[in-house]
Amino acid sequence: RQIQAYSQPDLATIQKARALEEVCIARDGLPYSLSFDPSLNFSKNLPSLFLSYDDGILTGAMTFFAPTHDEAEVTAITHPNYRKTGVFRALAAKAANAAIEFGIPDLLFFCDQRSSAGVAAISKIGAVYEYSEYTMRFDLKTQLSQQKIPDGLRLIRATNAELNAMARISAESFQEPEERARHFLAQAVASENRIQYLATIQDTPAGICGVGYDGKEATIFGLGVLPSLQNKGIGRGMILLLLTMLIENGTHDILIEVDSTNAAAFHLYLSCGFQAEATIGYYRKCASELLTI
Repeated sequence: RQIQAYSQPDLATIQKARALEEVCIARDGLPYSLSFDPSLNFSKNLPSLFLSYDDGILTGAMTFFAPTHDEAEVTAITHPNYRKTGVFRALAAKAANAAIEFGIPDLLFFCDQRSSAGVAAISKIGAVYEYSEYTMRFDLKTQLSQQKIPDGLRLIRATNAELNAMARISAESFQEPEERARHFLAQAVASENRIQYLATIQDTPAGICGVGYDGKEATIFGLGVLPSLQNKGIGRGMILLLLTMLIENGTHDILIEVDSTNAAAFHLYLSCGFQAEATIGYYRKCASELLTI
């Protein structure tokens, strides 16, 4: 078995992984969607994709996402004909080696809870369930014009000039260190596959949000509103403005993710036209422990 690592995978490599993804989708009937964007990893030298080959046949793929040194989020697919042959375990060990090399203590595996094979593989390596998120998809039949946007609310495509204002909003909204927020937002601003926005109300910074693009699919991420301005319809207005822009630009496949424990956000997204599509479980494993399995 040969496993190849890629920091900046080229189009041909991504197409190979996409072809494997299509095989898995046809077999399992689940909407697998690996993300191949390495732009938010804290180092350009960090592997973002691992491919496993058996006798020249692509048998597995694993993505590796680490915007900070705290943890790496990983997800994997295995060719249906090569499951239970050690492909996932070998990919996980390779990812663990990379994590240790770059000073990352933990791997956070995520998996569609409907994938019995995926859940079983993750459980077999001893990863411990931590939390779940809902993946929600926008229903294009929703009448956006019937929903009200607060007067004076605007979305500004952010540049480095807005980093300080956005970092403060992120720190207060998500209870995270401001420097960490600034670092992640700077990567988002610089990314070729993401657009970061600052929301203002009457020209006063009020919220942040972003959109990540993967082919024809767009995912809304990092939506936060200053605590002092919450419960005023700003979050809803930001979503409606994003949806309007995306649809007008020809993007019709729109996703958003929400923590399964965040009932308020879940119901907000439902009321804006999103429908729950899948429950994604997150499982943690210390990288060094994967080397001894």
